[in-house]
Amino acid sequence: MAQKHTIMKLPIREIKDARTANMFLYGIIFNQTQKSDRCFEAPYVLEERMGGIEPEILSVTQLEVLKYILEQKPVIHPFSSAMAKNLIISSQTLISAYSSDARNIWKGVNDENELIKKFEEFAGIGYKKALVAVFLLSHHLNLFGMSDKLVNKVAVSCTGVYNRYKPLIK
Repeated sequence: MAQKHTIMKLPIREIKDARTANMFLYGIIFNQTQKSDRCFEAPYVLEERMGGIEPEILSVTQLEVLKYILEQKPVIHPFSSAMAKNLIISSQTLISAYSSDARNIWKGVNDENELIKKFEEFAGIGYKKALVAVFLLSHHLNLFGMSDKLVNKVAVSCTGVYNRYKPLIK
């Protein structure tokens, strides 16, 4: 009898507008030392607590206020100080460089490496997080297709994401 396999996907919601694109970006920022499922839900929990998390709101939120909100039970992220700082700075970058719309990060980009560099412009996003962002966008939005080069980079650097998506990679 053939065994039935369940394909696990990260809980990334459909990117259909600026709000959901920004939530994806914030989820990438939250993607540190906790399960990825929580990371991508964290922006929605924060939005519920704050009544909105548009970049214009987050960029001017006082660090201690945002830290306090992140620490409320259930805690959104264990590193509330770092996440608060990264969200504020990244929201400022999103406003100044990308007109408050994360879709503009990948708009017109034809190269995976260029997009990785663009994600690395954001506070709290280093190479691995940027690589995960590009991989997920390539999968969910079919930005670049799923090149062998990208898949190999993810397989080496981000094994958890790779193993979760491996059944879906063609």
